[in-house]
Amino acid sequence: MPKYFTLSWRNSMISECATIRDALSAISKCGAMMSCVVNDNDRLIGILTDSDIRRALLNGAMLESPIAEFINRSPIVSDVAQSDESLAELASKFGVREMPLIDQNSRLCDIYVVGLHSQRQVSEEVTNPFGLRADVQLAVRPNAMMILAGGLGTRLRSIVSDKPKPLAVVGERPVLETLILRAASQGIRKFYVSVNYLAEQIETHLTSEVYAGLNIKVIREKDRLGTAGSISLIEDKLNEPLVVANADILTTASLDQMIRQHDRSQSYVTCAVRPYKHRIPFGVFVIQDSQITGLQEKPEAIFTVNAGLYVLSPEAVKDVPSGKFFDMPDLMELGLKSKKLISPFMLHEYWIDIGKPDDFHKANAEFHLHFGQK
Repeated sequence: MPKYFTLSWRNSMISECATIRDALSAISKCGAMMSCVVNDNDRLIGILTDSDIRRALLNGAMLESPIAEFINRSPIVSDVAQSDESLAELASKFGVREMPLIDQNSRLCDIYVVGLHSQRQVSEEVTNPFGLRADVQLAVRPNAMMILAGGLGTRLRSIVSDKPKPLAVVGERPVLETLILRAASQGIRKFYVSVNYLAEQIETHLTSEVYAGLNIKVIREKDRLGTAGSISLIEDKLNEPLVVANADILTTASLDQMIRQHDRSQSYVTCAVRPYKHRIPFGVFVIQDSQITGLQEKPEAIFTVNAGLYVLSPEAVKDVPSGKFFDMPDLMELGLKSKKLISPFMLHEYWIDIGKPDDFHKANAEFHLHFGQK
């Protein structure tokens, strides 16, 4: 009987003619963080990892772009007959977390994932309460997460006038609950939650049994300190990068991948970014030398915007001034002036800010598609 490291490895297979969208769909269905490019006989041509796709999107690729130029055609692979110990040793030697396994005819037979040394006993369709597949939950990480829940939420006051915005219910549970439990399912167990407006309600909510097993510390802002200032109120010494998130976002972003990229690049700050399209509702003239030389009818511009999700190095955490109003852009400007590396992490996953009424209603309508039911 075969021993599978990734039950749904067949879902990772795509053709060389596929698009980036197809590759992302394969990654989502497979559960591993790679798609495997194969020919008609299932022989492995190469791979396209989640990180490869993020780099491609940052460099201007679109979801409908062909994958051909982004394929890694010389990936680290191994024979499917190798022992678990040999596979672990090979993965460690080359610093890979996942590795295609092939037979003697180079046909894809499985995907090895570091740490999974026995056949999985769960259905590939089973999901946990956090919206992640049960067969891809990650090991506990040493990183802590800071959630910025001290905002006034004025734009959403017409809908949730009696509670702070992080407790606004989307998909039958508060946004803050979804944010924390999603992070917990990706290996984070220690949390700091900064509060100010209607702080008592958030503090009471965080005593719920749903957070059993998590270490959650509430940090009270006596004065509003901006999107970074409350980080200075963390009393613990942090030796690992700190994940920071706005409390009004819902996303299926991979924190594991974001932290890994941050560690590899040794960045001062890693900032999650996302493409944002803006259509100009007019015809735009191109004018040169007092003459109209061209016309673009209602053109679209694509900008790369801040997604309100960060990873901060311990050095960056220490640089946040104590007790002073300080926003996250201020911290990044500080790093740039000191020639520190500020890295983008391109999101291709679901993301929405529930801060405006229209987006709040949209998030409720879409919640079950991305996070499942409670």
